Amino acid sequence: MNNYYELLVSQSIRQPQKICLQLDAAGISYEEMLAYVDSLADIFLAQAKHSFHTGAILVLGQGIKEQLGGFLALQKAGWLPILLHHGLKAAEQQEIITKNQLQGLWQIKGDASELQLTDNVPLTHPEADIMGVL
Repeated sequence: MNNYYELLVSQSIRQPQKICLQLDAAGISYEEMLAYVDSLADIFLAQAKHSFHTGAILVLGQGIKEQLGGFLALQKAGWLPILLHHGLKAAEQQEIITKNQLQGLWQIKGDASELQLTDNVPLTHPEADIMGVL
């Protein structure tokens, strides 16, 4: 396996009904999580259709499902996901994007999302970073 998305696919085949993510009283199975991630990947690719390259994207999800789903969706799409901590102001987020030459910020709330791409040229990341930053 090359990334966590491939692990999710593998688990959803082997144990589709097993709980992947427990949210309070509700559990999300591997099968349900894969369907959610695949739908997010489609949304991301539609929003990024004018981008001629891949690179690193900050992910800011409303909750853990959105954070994890966005991370895995970016891996499926061939981008490098970096999870952003909640509570940072827009100026702080922009500073992180600029300082690290990231390609944008993807904000996810449920099934809706907003992608803000930059003109930054992607940096080459060392081997240790290839799976993303959790």
